[in-house]
Amino acid sequence: NVDPDASEALYWPTLRYALALETLGQVDAAHRHFTQAIRISENHFGPFNPDLVEALTGHGRTLIAQGRYEEAETSLLQAQSITHRNAGVFTTEQIIILRHLSQAYTAQGKLIAADKVQRLALAVFEDTYGDTPELVPALQDWAKWNARLSRFAKVSDSLNKALEILEQAYGPNDMRLVETLDLIVKLYRFHPSRGNAVDGQRALRRIAKIYANQPYVDQADLLKARTRIGDWYMLAQANTHAIAQYSRVIEQSVQDNVDQQLIDDFFGDPKMLFVDRSRREFWGKKISGATIDPGYLIVQYDVRKNGRTANFRVVEDTMNNPAMSKAALAKVESAIFRPRFENGKPVDTQGLRILFEIKPGGKGLEFGSRFVDKETQTNR
Repeated sequence: NVDPDASEALYWPTLRYALALETLGQVDAAHRHFTQAIRISENHFGPFNPDLVEALTGHGRTLIAQGRYEEAETSLLQAQSITHRNAGVFTTEQIIILRHLSQAYTAQGKLIAADKVQRLALAVFEDTYGDTPELVPALQDWAKWNARLSRFAKVSDSLNKALEILEQAYGPNDMRLVETLDLIVKLYRFHPSRGNAVDGQRALRRIAKIYANQPYVDQADLLKARTRIGDWYMLAQANTHAIAQYSRVIEQSVQDNVDQQLIDDFFGDPKMLFVDRSRREFWGKKISGATIDPGYLIVQYDVRKNGRTANFRVVEDTMNNPAMSKAALAKVESAIFRPRFENGKPVDTQGLRILFEIKPGGKGLEFGSRFVDKETQTNR
């Protein structure tokens, strides 16, 4: 332990030790040393010393990790105030502070305050970089934040602006556009309004076009980009469009002399695409009225050529827990698959198996699932 009234020379060693403890995951010890570093600095240099910012920010991070969000807010606001005093309101030095401050506000349900912080972060980048590629990460963060609040007009505006900046800087077929296009797909994936679905589909087609226009492209990357368009249709339950897209991908791949094994990697077996969100996390949650013990159960099912499951049933069960069996069957029932293809046509697949297991782990029981071979029960 360090005496807060100790020599000013101990400030930096104490701060570095706190940072090292935080890196090692020793949050409580790191918090104590950040506190000591703050006291040393304030005692010797006053409350507005620029060097105090790093200790206050670390102090706020450890408080967030401990779930003490209101206290974290106080430390981070002090760090922000010092930064503004010494470097100005629009300095990029405050960005890391703003990110943690937004986290603390959001955890407390203070969404208006968090929104103001997010707006300031974007304004800082706009003031510093203007409409240059350096602004794109801030536009992406702003889009993610607005997606959380279901403000999709703002999501669209910010990501379209990011694409325009990248196109002007690098051209329409540069691979650096793919990250932003992928973000459009990701953010709209679980918000399937009609407009979002169209934007997501366009983004996927744009990604595939960019890959196709590269002078040197990995065939697996191009095949994946084209296949994702079909997956998008399948998840939107537009099965006819999905099957047509998959068939075009296979036909084009054959024409391009893509290795058959690579094509089979995508279409030789059914691929699970989605489990209904209301059921997808059941395996890691307590089921009401159920006593959960270590064990496993195996569900066997078929995948129809339309990508939906059928004939699902429990074929092996060491838990003898009706609630867990019901939950596992519900998960399989809600799943959507990319169906298996033979000779360019979708076909039914029978007798697939998935193993759900509960086993002791480092922090209690661990929950998981994996596809297994019917005969050997080993991973597929």
